[in-house]
Amino acid sequence: LEESSGIILLLDPYTIDPMRKTIENAVEVSDNVASSDEHHVLQRLLDYVSDASKLKGKPLALTFSKIDAFINGLEASGQSIPGIDLESNSTFLKTGKFSLAHVDAIDSTLLGALNEYCDGLGLRLRTTAESAFQEQNVKMFAVSSLGCNPNADYTLDVVKPYRVLDPLIWVLYKMGFEFPVE
Repeated sequence: LEESSGIILLLDPYTIDPMRKTIENAVEVSDNVASSDEHHVLQRLLDYVSDASKLKGKPLALTFSKIDAFINGLEASGQSIPGIDLESNSTFLKTGKFSLAHVDAIDSTLLGALNEYCDGLGLRLRTTAESAFQEQNVKMFAVSSLGCNPNADYTLDVVKPYRVLDPLIWVLYKMGFEFPVE
């Protein structure tokens, strides 16, 4: 990890206690899915690094997978995250241009929602991550590889990925790869 040029850290909302509680508003969550303190994954990442100064200046994409389940849980309790629309995918797919404004907007919106609905989760993660990677090198992303929960028989009616390219393109951009930017 010390030698990596950038990191995409996938965080599963089903395994993060405050997010899991929200998801349980909409779907039954199996007891087989262990939940834990949100710092567990991030701290384990940092524990593998013997010299944290080597992380300074490297991009870290804190990427919440299965965001559709979290949003559905919020909607079941009458709440929402304005600015995160599961019907609106990455602008990079539509235009071939990467939108830094979209990245900043989703980061800010997700941070606020996690603080409001998950007892300050966003700020706790952000503070820990920024202590190792620096403020300008940490962004939060919301993605879903399927776009929906499987049916009871584990089939899918439709597969509609949501913003899965954003963390990858952002990390590559921060590493110096050139992309058309809007």
